[in-house]
Amino acid sequence: MPNNKSFRVSNYLQSYKYFEKYRDEVRSILNFRDEIVKTATLKLESLLSEKYGGEIKRKSFNRTLVGVHIRRGDYLLKEKQKFGYKVATRDYIHSAMDYMRNKYSNITFIVCSMDLRWTIDVVNDMIDVIISPVSSDVIDMALLSIMDHTIITVGTYGFWSAWLNKNNGTVIYYKDFMVPNSRFARGFANPNTDTYYPYWIGM
Repeated sequence: MPNNKSFRVSNYLQSYKYFEKYRDEVRSILNFRDEIVKTATLKLESLLSEKYGGEIKRKSFNRTLVGVHIRRGDYLLKEKQKFGYKVATRDYIHSAMDYMRNKYSNITFIVCSMDLRWTIDVVNDMIDVIISPVSSDVIDMALLSIMDHTIITVGTYGFWSAWLNKNNGTVIYYKDFMVPNSRFARGFANPNTDTYYPYWIGM
């Protein structure tokens, strides 16, 4: 493709198989700009400093950071649910977080979501959780991309947040993201294996 033109790729491309052959090239093209990463890092450091006290820097922080993205919103609309979309359950969120706690020590979860009311209800009693205030989409995605590990629920935003993470950490995804035999499901031969890497963990 010529470098002096922009191209728009549309439709549902939430599958690593479309571009795995060109993974490194795609990563180099989709790098966050330096100022975006800086803003996301400053936001993270502010959240950590507020919770733990003192002035905390990402590079010297000695806890394991797990980014959690919770999407609900438009997936709760009747037409979306009729088509076959599902949202992740409370039990999934808890199970994924428990898996991370058992696998890694000294964890802090950074949770990003537009549905703060539901998210607070699900995780607010957990002492190792920080709920990130809603900011711009790009800053939150950059924030998730600098975590050590990632938990995602449904949708392309969470998928790309995990895919763009350069730390090669553990990724857990919600495997029941579509209603069986729905119009949505009929568009996939093998929904989980066609969408997510074999080494990502479905729950």
